[in-house]
Amino acid sequence: MQRTVLYCLMGMSLMACMEHENGNTKPVSSQESTKAVANTAISTAENTAAAAVPEPPAMTTPETPAVPTVTVPAEIGSRLSADEVSTLLALHNQTRADVGVAGVTWSSDVATYMQGWLDKLAAGSCSLQHNPDRIARKYGENLFIGTKGFFGVGDAAKAWAKEKQYYHGESISSENFAKFGHYTQMVWRNSTEVGCAKVTCGNNVIVGCDYSPAGNYQNQKPY
Repeated sequence: MQRTVLYCLMGMSLMACMEHENGNTKPVSSQESTKAVANTAISTAENTAAAAVPEPPAMTTPETPAVPTVTVPAEIGSRLSADEVSTLLALHNQTRADVGVAGVTWSSDVATYMQGWLDKLAAGSCSLQHNPDRIARKYGENLFIGTKGFFGVGDAAKAWAKEKQYYHGESISSENFAKFGHYTQMVWRNSTEVGCAKVTCGNNVIVGCDYSPAGNYQNQKPY
């Protein structure tokens, strides 16, 4: 079976897509990326660039942490299971610990907010779109869509984390963030809370995580 993986990254004023098929990676237009969704097994990752926030907070420099113990709260806030929350927290915090950044904690409020947005997407176009209201809340956002039965919440987090291979310590800009923006949001030092959700939409599953406060500020580094 032919398997195509499509990653799309949308910022405030640009969209970039890359298609990976049979070991080859090539840029594709947004029109071409829409056609790719018809393939049998597809995943799409999309994240926000919170670069439009005019005054980013000062960066802090805590000591290099160990991977924190995963604590699943009694109130999850979305329809994820406790095991799914544990998986997402473990993958996020391992990725952060690998670069000396303290782990995030789960926010049921943020998860509730994300679930509400994904439910709207499922009731509408079933396509990846960012919540425009997240900017006022100063939330960062990562989105992923994949064929139901092939992909889950762990695949979403792993897809975002895999972009580490493209990040080499540079400051974020509108010219360079398309290849690694999901990863840099995952490890952004000042993002301390995460809340995620998922929804089934036709033959696909959409996974989304919001981060508080947002990362991916222009002219800053994640850690």
